[in-house]
Amino acid sequence: MKNKKLGIAIFVVGLLVLLYFILWKEEPTKLTEKVVVPVDTTEEITEVIDESKQIDEFILSKIPGGDEVFFKREQFTGHSHDVTTEELRKETMQFVYSAFMLQDVDQLTVAFSSDSIRSLKKGTHTVIDLPKVLADFLKLVNREGLLEKLEYQFKLDEYDRESNKGLLTLLYSDGIQILVEIEIQPVGDEEHRAFEVITPLSEIGKLFE
Repeated sequence: MKNKKLGIAIFVVGLLVLLYFILWKEEPTKLTEKVVVPVDTTEEITEVIDESKQIDEFILSKIPGGDEVFFKREQFTGHSHDVTTEELRKETMQFVYSAFMLQDVDQLTVAFSSDSIRSLKKGTHTVIDLPKVLADFLKLVNREGLLEKLEYQFKLDEYDRESNKGLLTLLYSDGIQILVEIEIQPVGDEEHRAFEVITPLSEIGKLFE
């Protein structure tokens, strides 16, 4: 009798475990295909940033002490109304790649949101040199010139639509690969639409410690 009850109990437990895996097991995250950011992206992005800097520097020249102001760069590239979301995402990833490759603070501030950038200041009550902190962050990510390539993917939702959450893969010449989970958000107006990364730079920096 005891053996029969034990057998039934084992059967019930086994059935519950099976139902759990069938009904409640979380589906693996679905991602878009990997996209490799072209190496020659850095030249194109640098030209865009130079145009932006000329506008910003003119504005700051009219402000007392403007040469000491830290200025977050914005994308000033106009887009036609038929530009796709995929193209805008790609452009943002190009800014990320170029900033990491060239260790360019201006390009970094275009690619990432203000809150993302300010995350590097949290936890300190002293005045810090933000441009220097950002330069140190880029040096950390670049790993002394070993960064070779950046690939990106975006997660798909339950309806297979591309979400704003994605995955960067940073590939280095010594064989190391670092995966970075990111989230982006749309910014700008109809004429100057873009995306920026809202993932805190402080969280990304922890991956390199």
